[in-house]
Amino acid sequence: MRCAARVVRRVSLALSLWLSVAVPCGRSHARADDVRIESDSAFQAYEVRSPGTSVFQTRRRLVTTAGFGWAHALAEEPDDAGRTPRLTATVRLRLTQEFGDTCLVARALCVRATDPRDLAAFQPLARDTWIDVPTAYAEATGLPLGLEVRLGRQLHHDVMGMLRADAVRVRVEPWDTVALEALAGMLVRDTSLGGSPAFEPIGAPRLDVNVDPTRASFIAAPITTPLVLAALELGRTPIVRARLAFREMRDLAGTDPTGAHVEGGVLARRASLSLASQPLDALRLEADGVLDLLDTGPLTQRVIAARTGVSVRVSDAWRVAARVERQVPRFDPGSIWAYFVTAPIAETQLDTDWTASERLTFGAGLRGRRAELGGQDGEDVDLGAEGRARARFGPLGVGGSMFVWSGDLGPMAGVLLDGTLRVDRTLQLEARVSVWHFDDANRPDLYGTTVSEVVGARWQVGDATSALVELEHAASRVVGHRFRAVLALRVEAWR
Repeated sequence: MRCAARVVRRVSLALSLWLSVAVPCGRSHARADDVRIESDSAFQAYEVRSPGTSVFQTRRRLVTTAGFGWAHALAEEPDDAGRTPRLTATVRLRLTQEFGDTCLVARALCVRATDPRDLAAFQPLARDTWIDVPTAYAEATGLPLGLEVRLGRQLHHDVMGMLRADAVRVRVEPWDTVALEALAGMLVRDTSLGGSPAFEPIGAPRLDVNVDPTRASFIAAPITTPLVLAALELGRTPIVRARLAFREMRDLAGTDPTGAHVEGGVLARRASLSLASQPLDALRLEADGVLDLLDTGPLTQRVIAARTGVSVRVSDAWRVAARVERQVPRFDPGSIWAYFVTAPIAETQLDTDWTASERLTFGAGLRGRRAELGGQDGEDVDLGAEGRARARFGPLGVGGSMFVWSGDLGPMAGVLLDGTLRVDRTLQLEARVSVWHFDDANRPDLYGTTVSEVVGARWQVGDATSALVELEHAASRVVGHRFRAVLALRVEAWR
């Protein structure tokens, strides 16, 4: 079963990659194709040191992303419902390469944490090279009855969280007041073909490492996770729009690197309800919640996420918004982390923004945080406030913000200032300065003030190419001086 699921997942990804390259060749006479090619490359250089260890790391990291997009309209004019049938394909490839070293401060000795032959230095989670495929899918939209079909690797986001899946997604909206959506496929894990662990459930890492399992007992065996999602949307947004959704992820049984049997089972089974209403142009209301269908405890534990908010536009220049959120952490049931008592966290915020003129804006907010630790630990309560302002004077733009927090987690405050200067059509200079003061109530040695400065420049090399250069310095009592350099190049072309 696990082998079959792996084949399905790889065939789905391979098919979507093939479609994204092959489909443009089958050109229709109705419209020309739209092709978009883009590339982003960023190089960072910095050091990581800690006063509590004799090791320091030099990081020289190159991240390159290449993207390809293609779109083809199947009709020159929209239909009676205003829909234009369209085929699209999208592929994004990402390469991350680390050129830095891990060395000792007191000795001229560097080690390679990625070498399994070095028993003293090897770290199973360390990697110098990552190659992944964040997105690779083909899609048809604008079909009759509002039908949309997407096949391949895709990122899905709703109130239940983000996930990346090798899947097929179908959405149909026959009327403005009704929409149905379904998604089925395989969860993308670190061990997937071209996969990454970005949106795996939180828990023990699941890797296929070529090392004695007794040396890496914290690593769980790889596993295959099919998933399904269904959603129903009702209503019309200005009055009220509701979305009811269901999601289930299930791990398939398999074997670990030692050949031992690994039990499968339901990884997550959740339902969500989202409501949005804008009865007046100046008033918008939102609310949503997520229910853990596997939890049999009290309702306060089963509702693992809830949010409600209201936004009021008092005048053309003044807006006020309030929001309350509550989160109950959830972990991979197959991980030891799932057996620890979780601490629900509730947050409240009140914001206001005022546009004094086209050149000057202000904002302010109040924050509150409460963590339910349970038992004799009681609860943690923290309160905070923040303010911000932005102004523009011709080619010069300046902005600033400040925040202050106090409570059980200890006092923390900061001031951030930034500015941009447009030298000409192709060159913009940038600068940022920040000052942070912190005092960790749980770790007495972590206190002090951090000062950071950044200078940079953005250069529009041509119509399709831009470059960024940044130099940063930071200093604090805890870690001393730190430096970072960033070089980034973006190339974008379309026809």
